[in-house]
Amino acid sequence: MVVQQQPMSGFRILDMTWWGVGPYCTFLCALMGAECLKIESATRGPEFMRRQARMHELNVNKLGVTLNLKHPKTLDIVKQLVAVSDAVVENYSPGVLARLGLGYSELRKCNPSIVLASLSAHGATGPESNGKGLAAIFGAMGGASFITGYEDGPPVELRLSADLAAGTAFCFALLSALYYAKTRGQGLYIDGASREVMSATIGEVLMDAEVNHRDQRRLGNDRPGMAPHNVYRCAGEDRWVSIAVGRQDEWEALCEATDKREWRTDPRFVDQTSRWLYKEELDVLLSEWARRQDAATAVETLQRKGVPATECCNARDLLGDAHLWERGLFVHTQDEDDRAYVMTGGPWRFSQTPWNVARRPPKMGEHNEHVFVDLLGIDRPSFEELVRQKALA
Repeated sequence: MVVQQQPMSGFRILDMTWWGVGPYCTFLCALMGAECLKIESATRGPEFMRRQARMHELNVNKLGVTLNLKHPKTLDIVKQLVAVSDAVVENYSPGVLARLGLGYSELRKCNPSIVLASLSAHGATGPESNGKGLAAIFGAMGGASFITGYEDGPPVELRLSADLAAGTAFCFALLSALYYAKTRGQGLYIDGASREVMSATIGEVLMDAEVNHRDQRRLGNDRPGMAPHNVYRCAGEDRWVSIAVGRQDEWEALCEATDKREWRTDPRFVDQTSRWLYKEELDVLLSEWARRQDAATAVETLQRKGVPATECCNARDLLGDAHLWERGLFVHTQDEDDRAYVMTGGPWRFSQTPWNVARRPPKMGEHNEHVFVDLLGIDRPSFEELVRQKALA
């Protein structure tokens, strides 16, 4: 197979993001070959962010640049970068970029085809636009947390998953905008609201409320109309198997695999509706069976008979999964101090242009000279003066 240029080769993105949603959006672009200039500043306390293990991973393939955006000389430098870039991605609070003199109207003067993606918790407009928010807030205000959890328990916070879901959605929007800019020669402004991403994931719940005037309850592992549909503790320490039976043939296969043929004639479990009505009793019986089983052996037996079942994998299980390694989800790389670690890559495969980890995460300002001197053409004395004045810090 001849590997061609990656899908985003030739695109340059100014990455002004700083946590979760934004860095994941640009991380996906960097995996696909985009040149991402990661702009940081010592004035924003980046050491805390860099101590977070996940942040190492989200900076791979990026070039490290430092800019003190509060310094008067950096405004012109950013505009020069915008003039030679395709997109700017930021997730400051709404209005911050405009107050710095870098609002979309100003950026368009530098580059009419520039795409600006502003990613925030609540969006750039509306009465709550200035509200603060991290992942737990996205899920709560978006409605997803309310329906997550057990029926007799409180709503459950959605943290990392909310960040990654929003980052993926905004990456899709960014790619669409870049396509538009490339074909039309005209840029776009993307106003992204993470809470709205979470609301978009619960369309069925919103429709239920609109049509039936009710709020769906928290279901735990339950799924209306399906039983068994739960996780069951197996032998060993914290080992579980997930079983989800919908069709009658799957139920009969479960009875065969567990050697519980008498369940077939039990009037409580005669059909799908009855099984769901007596799901608590069925869960008790399956739990008694599962407690005596090795999880891996049980799953192999269940699947061989045609039962939808799998182990509930922990992180060590995943890192030891030969299937995932063969698929290339995990790759060996280094952090900015060249210490080896394993990271997850893109959850997709392109046949001719696979993503790859070509560069470790950059140290702060590691590529300042390359970007400002080689790319922008700032002469060395001027560059050194900017460093001395802490404009590039």
